[in-house]
Amino acid sequence: SIIQDYFGAHVPHVNVKNVAYGGSNTRDWSPTDFNVADLHWQERGEPLFDRIPAGNIAVIHLGGNDITGIFEPEGEGRGLGRVSAKEYRRNISRIVDTLTQRGFEHVVILGTLSGPNWREGNAFNPQPNPLWHKFGKRHCKIREAAQDYVAERNYWAERGVAGLKGRVSYVDTFHTWAHQNRNGYWDGTGNVHPTINGHWHVAKDVIEHLYEEVLELGTAPGVHYPLFNQ
Repeated sequence: SIIQDYFGAHVPHVNVKNVAYGGSNTRDWSPTDFNVADLHWQERGEPLFDRIPAGNIAVIHLGGNDITGIFEPEGEGRGLGRVSAKEYRRNISRIVDTLTQRGFEHVVILGTLSGPNWREGNAFNPQPNPLWHKFGKRHCKIREAAQDYVAERNYWAERGVAGLKGRVSYVDTFHTWAHQNRNGYWDGTGNVHPTINGHWHVAKDVIEHLYEEVLELGTAPGVHYPLFNQ
C-alpha cells in the first residue's frame, strides 16, 4: 500500500500491517458488541478485533458501513442493522480503550469518506435522492461523533481521569467537494469508494499526521505517487 511503501522507504523501523476487512463496521470490530449473526462472524467464527496484532499505533477507519448497514442482518429494531452515531461512539470508545489497555500508545481515528452523492443537501444544493440525503445526514453525525469523542477523551485523559491510557487523535480525510472533484477522487459513477488517486490523497493525510504529529519526526518528506498529479 501507499502507507506501507512510504514508511518502508523513510522510517524502516516502523512495521505497517493492514488488518482491514471489507464491509465491516464498528460493531464488527468491537471487542464486546460484535454480532455473531453478521457475515464477518460467520466467515471467521471469532471477533474481528482478534485480528489486531500487538503494536504501538493503531489507525481506525470505520463509519461508512455503519451508516448504510447493508452488511448487517435485519431485525432487532435496527432496520438493515445500521449503527447509530450513539452506538458508533460507544463502539469506538471500547475499541480504543481496549487497545490502549493492551499497550497501544496512540490510536488515530480517521473521518469517514463520503462518495460524490453522499451530501445532505440544502436549499441551494438540494439532494433529490432521498436515500443519499439520508446517508449524507448520517455521515455528518458519524463524523461529528468521532470528533466529539476524541476531544472529550483527550480532555479527561489530560486530567488523569478514569485511568485512560494512550493518546488519541483525529484526522479528517473528508476534503471539500471542489478538492475531491479537482483531484479525481471519484470515478463519476456515484461509487462511494474513491479511485486510486483519491486513495493517494487520503494516504497523504494519514502519512503526514503519523510522521509529524504521532512520531514527531519533523516535516514529512513528500508522499510520492508517480502515476497521478500531486
